[in-house]
Amino acid sequence: MTVAAPVQKVDTAAWQQTLDYLLPRVSTLRADQIASAVGIDKRTVDRAFEGPATNSEGKVVRPWLLGFAINAGRGERFTRRIPRDCAVLWLAHCANHSPEDKLNAIAEATEALCARDLLILQQRIAANLRRKA
Repeated sequence: MTVAAPVQKVDTAAWQQTLDYLLPRVSTLRADQIASAVGIDKRTVDRAFEGPATNSEGKVVRPWLLGFAINAGRGERFTRRIPRDCAVLWLAHCANHSPEDKLNAIAEATEALCARDLLILQQRIAANLRRKA
C-alpha cells in the first residue's frame, strides 16, 4: 500500500493579494498570460497543465495546474484556460518564498537606509496607501 505525501496548505488569500498586480483580473487566463506575469516560459505552464511530475521517490516536484482544455476549432489544437484562482494556487505552491518572506526581505533591506531616505520611503508608502484606499 502506498502512502500519499501530506498536502501542503497554501494561504491562497495572501498570494491572491501578492499576485493581484501581476495577473490580469479576469476569470480565466491563458498559459502565456501566466508565464509572462511571473517571467517563466510558456512551455513550463503547458507542462504543468499536462499533469504532475514526480521524482524517483514518488514525490511531486511539479504540481498539477488545473484548468480547461477547449477545442479551438476543427480538432486541430486545444486552447488551455486556467481559472485565476487555480493559477494563484499553482504559483504559490511552486514559489520558494511566501509573501511574508518577501516583506521581511524588503524590511531588512531598509535597515541600511539613513533617516532621510526612510522618511522619503514612508511618504511614498503613505501615498500608495491613500491611492489604494
